[in-house]
Formats: sequence, structure tokens, C-alpha cells
Amino acid sequence: MKNEHFSPDFKLENDRVLLRPMILSDYELLLPYAEQEPELWRYSLVSAGSPTLLRSYMELALNDYANQLAVPFVVVDKRGNKVAGSTRFYSINDSQKNITIGCTWYGKAYQGTGLNKKCKALLLDYAFEQMGM
Repeated sequence: MKNEHFSPDFKLENDRVLLRPMILSDYELLLPYAEQEPELWRYSLVSAGSPTLLRSYMELALNDYANQLAVPFVVVDKRGNKVAGSTRFYSINDSQKNITIGCTWYGKAYQGTGLNKKCKALLLDYAFEQMGM
């Protein structure tokens, strides 16, 4: 199906990580990072370093998703079945076969664990092999 990545059932998965589209109710799962790890947002273009900023961050991401401009993912570490952070396909341009991968952040406990490498492998494989970017 064309643009299956905009389906709420879409997911990418390997032995270590599950990427699924973000939904507004993920706010509660991501909230500890906004409240307890403010350093995650130090260099971010769009901060989510407070409950209010996290809500705005998610609403912006979900608006882009609804307009088929982005696919924001919640990253689940399968080792503990815990939400580790978020990453995104964005600036999706099907006509020019162009996409950006980014807006990535992980809680401190997941940094340097190889999780990002597993996420990016999934995203790159899907972008090139399935989307034809």
C-alpha cells in the first residue's frame, strides 16, 4: 500500500527496538524525560523540557503526521519493553524522493547502548528499500 507509513498500524522492528507512530497518549510515557532530564533539550531546535513544552512538541509532530509531512516514532527498547525516546521521518517529499531522518532523542539510560544504531538501520533500510527515497 502506498504511504503505509502514515497508517496508525505501521511499525518498524528488529531484535532490539520497536518504532511505532507517536500518538497523543504517549505523552505520559515521554513525560519523565521532559521533567527529569532537562539536559536532553539543551541543543534541540524545539525543546520539550517541561510538561507544557512536551505537549507542544508532540502536537507539532502529530500535526505534521496528520498532514503527511512527517512520521514521528516512539522508540521502544525491547530489552525492557520501555519507551526510550523518539525519532522521526520528516520533510517527506514523495515527488522528489527526499526524506530527512532526525528529531532523535533518547533518555540518558539509553544513550551509548547501541539503540540509536539499531533505530537508524531500520529507518534507513525502510526509506531506501520501501519508500524508494
